[in-house]
Amino acid sequence: MGSTSGSLEHYGGYDEVVTAMREAWRVLKPGGICTVSTEFRLEGPPPGIPGVLMFDRDELERYVLGSCPWGAFGEIDLSSPTTSSMQPASYAASTVTIRRYERRFGLLDLTKIDMPWPHVALHHEGRTWTSCHLALQKPE
Repeated sequence: MGSTSGSLEHYGGYDEVVTAMREAWRVLKPGGICTVSTEFRLEGPPPGIPGVLMFDRDELERYVLGSCPWGAFGEIDLSSPTTSSMQPASYAASTVTIRRYERRFGLLDLTKIDMPWPHVALHHEGRTWTSCHLALQKPE
């Protein structure tokens, strides 16, 4: 059984995402598993912030799940949590804090940075997002 993992939000546009998913399908043996980690947009306009796609439910269904006749490896739940329940952190403030820490100490140790962890959701310029992980299987 083969497997792969990737972050689709950095692949370019939607056409490149479909191409990548079809390539994963092509190279997987029957029964192989493709795991995908990417950004899940809870609020705000598509496609995301510059250089980063943020998928909503319909876009995940169309461009990822719909790219090939994938089977689910386990249950896929694309329901969205409420944004308020996730208490999103500021993407800009979080990025500045992390970069300051890296400049001062070198290696990143998330347990020593003075900010709320873990980030369950981030917000920036009218968008709120979190991460999602899909485990897809090429049928036998």
